[in-house]
Amino acid sequence: VCSSDLGKIRAGYAKTGNFAAPLTVYNTYGLGTPIGGQGTASLPASNQNQDLKNEITNETEIGLEMSMWKNRLGFDFSVYDKTSEDLITPVSISTATGYNRQWLNAGEVQNKGIELSLYGSPIRTDNFEWRIDVNWGKNESKVISLPQGLENLQLASLQGCVTINAAIGEPYGTIKGSDFIYTDGQKTIDPT
Repeated sequence: VCSSDLGKIRAGYAKTGNFAAPLTVYNTYGLGTPIGGQGTASLPASNQNQDLKNEITNETEIGLEMSMWKNRLGFDFSVYDKTSEDLITPVSISTATGYNRQWLNAGEVQNKGIELSLYGSPIRTDNFEWRIDVNWGKNESKVISLPQGLENLQLASLQGCVTINAAIGEPYGTIKGSDFIYTDGQKTIDPT
């Protein structure tokens, strides 16, 4: 256990990349079990994309760490801003295309947030220490841009008309669905 008080200010910047997973760039046939001596092959359910760019993330973080009263009380506070561009994302498409999803660079997303960790030792002896740690964090996600001038990109479609979306100005992964209207105690689906 550290016996002295300390204060530390830190700042950091990072730039990282992410590339497309193997077999997401070119459409290739999958070979199946031969039937009656004849070979079989099929395309995957996802339409691959040879124009995918690498995903790039830039992050800045500033923090303050303090401990006092011989390390019996302290905190660690951080503020961050993280922006990811050209997100590599599989999105739902009409099965009339022969596929059920397409790989895209889905735009730009920003995450800003704060993190706070507090600790204290109300009881400390030579043979025993009771330490309490509390953590809290808040993240705000926002879609900054989408490809091809889109305002909303449907990432997934689930049962009951529920969808997961990326819409400009909203958090990435917003869940949307139909509402219900009650008329004379009867429930109907809102067509909007």
